[in-house]
Amino acid sequence: MKKDTMIGVDLAKNVFVLHGASMTGQVNYRKTLTRSQFLKFMAGQPSAVVVMEACSSAHYWSREMIKLGHEVNLIAPQYVKPFVKRQKNDTADAEAIVIAAQRPEMRFVEPRTEEQQARAVLFRSRERLVHQRTELVNALRAALYEYGHAVPQRIGQLKRIEAIVEAPDSDLPELVREECLDLLGVKGFDSMLIRTLITARHQLLKMRLQISNQIRELMKTFGLVVPKGAGSVFERNVRDLLQGEAKLARIVAPMLQAWSDMRIQAELSKQLAAMA
Repeated sequence: MKKDTMIGVDLAKNVFVLHGASMTGQVNYRKTLTRSQFLKFMAGQPSAVVVMEACSSAHYWSREMIKLGHEVNLIAPQYVKPFVKRQKNDTADAEAIVIAAQRPEMRFVEPRTEEQQARAVLFRSRERLVHQRTELVNALRAALYEYGHAVPQRIGQLKRIEAIVEAPDSDLPELVREECLDLLGVKGFDSMLIRTLITARHQLLKMRLQISNQIRELMKTFGLVVPKGAGSVFERNVRDLLQGEAKLARIVAPMLQAWSDMRIQAELSKQLAAMA
């Protein structure tokens, strides 16, 4: 169905600015809404093209807009900036988003699924942990260098650092030894805990994917094709197809419940982020 309205949304934590326009650029309305008002307003709008800058919360709001029946386009912020016509503010940004989206040559960002965002969180958490590990090792090298111990770079030299610090005849002052042992202890414990969490989360992701594939294949044998979708969209699609299929539901429902319970992976992601 062809849509005749484009809504540019300047996202924020609490207040959203909307710029509604026709596909030819004629302004229909400008609105400033709170988070709760925004969802309520969009739920009452006819199907439209919703355009947002691809910021950190844009992927979440993309999924919410799709649930309401809207088409969503995300634009990289650097492609919006040239279309801000006056002093930068939220209203001007919302208008610039619409103007940029109407350019025929504009390139859009694909909205991420819940699973893709979860993997991105895990990747960023791991990256921060690697930086922290490097900082700890460099702090140890710097402390030892002050007492004449030159240790080369690279994480492989950690055993050499441990040998220097833990040597019975070490020439390091007791206070320095205690500090270095504390740093070595932090590194060892955190690494072990993070590896455990990451391994557990990977296993949950793999099991959840296997269960969703089994559900799709099982329902396909009964002539029911589950539409594309992930996360809550997948769960809703399956439950909709099971309406009126009591016998099949007895088999699929427990599998779907197990798949849903594995959302505990999100809690593991929060623990990883908190430790980073």
